[in-house]
Amino acid sequence: MALKQQNYDLIASAKSQLSNANIGWSHKARESALSRLINIGLPSHRDEYWKYTDPAELLTESLNVSSVEGLEHANVFSEIEVLKIVFCDGVFSPELSDDFSSENMSISKLSDTGHLHWAQNYYGDLEKQGQSPVSRPLAALNTATATDGVLLHVKGKIRKPVLILGLQNTPCEAVLHHVIKVDKDCSLTLLESGPFATKLNTVMEVFLEQGADFEHVRTQGRDHNRWAATHIFSDIQENAKFKSFTLTANGILTRNECVLTLSEKKNQEIKNSTREKAR
Repeated sequence: MALKQQNYDLIASAKSQLSNANIGWSHKARESALSRLINIGLPSHRDEYWKYTDPAELLTESLNVSSVEGLEHANVFSEIEVLKIVFCDGVFSPELSDDFSSENMSISKLSDTGHLHWAQNYYGDLEKQGQSPVSRPLAALNTATATDGVLLHVKGKIRKPVLILGLQNTPCEAVLHHVIKVDKDCSLTLLESGPFATKLNTVMEVFLEQGADFEHVRTQGRDHNRWAATHIFSDIQENAKFKSFTLTANGILTRNECVLTLSEKKNQEIKNSTREKAR
């Protein structure tokens, strides 16, 4: 079990950030995530699920690193024709990103505020489900405090791969949360590359409707001072396809988690259970 009092200042900081931020439509989901985090507690290397990983550095405010050098060629997909979504030091960069207006998708950033958004029914939902049977406190922390991310709704077949590219100019911390919804019989190839930040906490929630096709290729490397915790959660409906590949190199600590929910299988189990009870 996580130590609920350890590094409590980080939870206090999350509370303060949530109470002072202008976060609009995501406020309810963030409050729910903060409640989960308080209930779960922050991870410790004494936890069974973390016994081979000391999360202490991921929970501190300091960035004890040298200056950023040699990261200008960190994009390993530079020779592929892609549609770029660029984050610079953890902040979405519209001037470096491509125009998606002619594509079969809608794209916005998490930092856009307002009272209504299609993602408000999805943000944090899979992360919440993914807390059982194993607690994932850093994912809950992410949902509560994420400062930016991509909200991507795919409504057709996309002609080029979409690349989420992270650029880093200075030592920094980034908390990014992406929500991706792929409609029925639509498809998306998603690439990820770049250093993003010295200390990185990301959550990607992927919702695949019936017959949707999602392929994900990610590289993590060259940034030698990286501390990273990443989480992918996906709800996969009937006949949908989910493929994900990650190549990790260098870095001080990198922890990648992936939680998949097969919705049709779950529904079938419920139906079978109902039939058994009816007999």
